[in-house]
Formats: sequence, structure tokens, C-alpha cells
Amino acid sequence: MNSLPEDIMKKLQEDYLVSFVQKIETMREAHARGDTLSVRQVFHKLAGTGATYLMPEITTLGRAAEDYIEKTKSVDSGLLLKAIDLMGEIYKKRSLGSELKIENHPLITELTARK
Repeated sequence: MNSLPEDIMKKLQEDYLVSFVQKIETMREAHARGDTLSVRQVFHKLAGTGATYLMPEITTLGRAAEDYIEKTKSVDSGLLLKAIDLMGEIYKKRSLGSELKIENHPLITELTARK
């Protein structure tokens, strides 16, 4: 549970989102190079920071994508490109002040089914 006042958390979330576009671009570039480690690291960081900034959809997608990479040992997957695209959709929604509910999103199901 977060003990920060709502207005302070909102400001922290806004500041966090400023760097979000660069993180997505970094993942796209690493994916294009086949750089598994870099893509996994960014998804890992997003999973953690999503929790810190009370953005559960970022954590959910970050964990699912990171686990998928750990299991497949590859970024050579259309699923990961879709995950990066979905992270972009999350960014757009959050930038508008709302949340994208992804708990039951088909992509999360696909990523986590590859166990």
C-alpha cells in the first residue's frame, strides 16, 4: 500500500511516464538487433517500476514478457513485438490519465502459456 498523498503520487507517475517512450524505443531497437538480454532487462525494470509507481498493468506485462524471454531464451518472436506495442498502448492510456486493464488480455495469456 502506498502512503504518499495522491497528488504527489500523480506527479511522480507523470515524471515516470516522461522516460517511458525512450524505454519502449530501446526495446524496439534491441528486439530488431535480436538483443535478448537488453529486451529482458527493460521488461524486468518496467515490472519493478510499474509496482513502485502503482501502475499494475506495466508490472503484469513486464513480468509476463520477462518470464517468456527466460523460458524461450529468445526475442525472435512476434509475441514480444506485440508486448512492446502493448506497452506503448499502456503509455498512451496512462498519459491520458487512465489505466489499460490487461489482466485478461490475450497477449498476457499467450506469454504466460509458454511454460
